[in-house]
Amino acid sequence: MYMFHPSKKNQTIMAKSTSIPFFIIFFFFLSVAFYFIIWIVASHFTKKYPCNCKPADNETQALASTQTESLPPTPTMLCTTTNLSAIHTNMKTGGWSLLAMYIGTAHDAALNARWTSQIGQDRTLFKLFNGKTNGYFVDLAANDAVYLSNTLTLEQEYGWRGLCIEANPGYMTMLAKRKCQVVQAVVGEIDNVDVDFYFNGGLGGIVGSEFDNKVGSSQVLKTVSVQNIFSYLEVPRIIDYMSLDIEGAEEWAFQTFPWNLYTFNVITAERPKQNLRETLKREGYTYICDHGDFGDELWIHSSFGTSSNIISALLAGSHDEYQQQINDTSTIVKKQCSEIILSNTTP
Repeated sequence: MYMFHPSKKNQTIMAKSTSIPFFIIFFFFLSVAFYFIIWIVASHFTKKYPCNCKPADNETQALASTQTESLPPTPTMLCTTTNLSAIHTNMKTGGWSLLAMYIGTAHDAALNARWTSQIGQDRTLFKLFNGKTNGYFVDLAANDAVYLSNTLTLEQEYGWRGLCIEANPGYMTMLAKRKCQVVQAVVGEIDNVDVDFYFNGGLGGIVGSEFDNKVGSSQVLKTVSVQNIFSYLEVPRIIDYMSLDIEGAEEWAFQTFPWNLYTFNVITAERPKQNLRETLKREGYTYICDHGDFGDELWIHSSFGTSSNIISALLAGSHDEYQQQINDTSTIVKKQCSEIILSNTTP
């Protein structure tokens, strides 16, 4: 038993003193009060910070921003796991800011829509992957969560996980209701570059002579590289599908992308520029066909061809005339995906 010893002279007296029980009781209640205060403080911070910026692997997180259309958005990420120490350590570091958006528990009936792609991209993917479940996609830029989405059916019907990247804060509320991880960011070649961004619904994007949006009322925003996003969210090295359409900025955004670190089994890219086409070919991708007449091209990686007789056949007949003429875009021979993939095979 530990006792209080004010002096050696009084040891015997203190040992026999009736004040000993008082000190025991005093320290007991002091300990109880101390732990009670700790419990209250811990409960307060757990409720105040309900997120952890390291999302769980097996459950897609909701990532969004509560900013309004009139305010410049910043790269944001929301998630649903709880880890107080990780929040204090990682929140607002490296250019990232974590925000929480409460969306309620009711299912939004709008997410029940199926086959929402603009011109059959989701049906093409269903065929190429033979109805595969639990795949992984990257949707850049995601735009509306439902309307013209290339990835909604994969996610909702076939259980695919994925990452939706979108700069427009106006789309965040519905995207947060999706199962995919959602990042609000303007994608660029490198991090932290100031760009003029024009908010114009599905046609909005970076303003510049080399992009689709040449002029427009814009706001100055910061860019973040695709590699930074992938690294931050621990995106898998093999990605089943990437939908790429950032209004003419595709080539610029992927100019320094580490193709040796990530493989996309299938890519649909809208109007990829010459240099991006050459990069795709050099990195083992083959053009297959177009969706529609506005330049939405389907590319397949060579490593993916061995997994399906259909894909192997597509790669074997990969339109040599297109590959030979790839350096002269004015004479490229286009093939329609609806003719060579979707005929009599749509779900």
